[in-house]
Amino acid sequence: MGCGGGHASFTATCHVASVVAYDLSQDMLAVVGKGSVERGISNITTCQGYAESLPFADAKFDRVISRYSAHHWQDPGRALREVRRIVRPGGK
Repeated sequence: MGCGGGHASFTATCHVASVVAYDLSQDMLAVVGKGSVERGISNITTCQGYAESLPFADAKFDRVISRYSAHHWQDPGRALREVRRIVRPGGK
């Protein structure tokens, strides 16, 4: 969440079946797309949107990673409630 240039997303692809790199900036998502092609990574997709309104089903993800992006969120409390909503019980 707030994937930026994709550093954490690229690392995660080695440890999970699939990664959704999520960011508000289409420019950053383009960087992730280009980087995944250059690295030969095929298990990553991108999605654009706000941290406070995640377009995913309840309990969809096993993990959510965010690195240095909370200062860009308009409402960190709401964003964290959204994270709680989309992480499955027992997820992180």
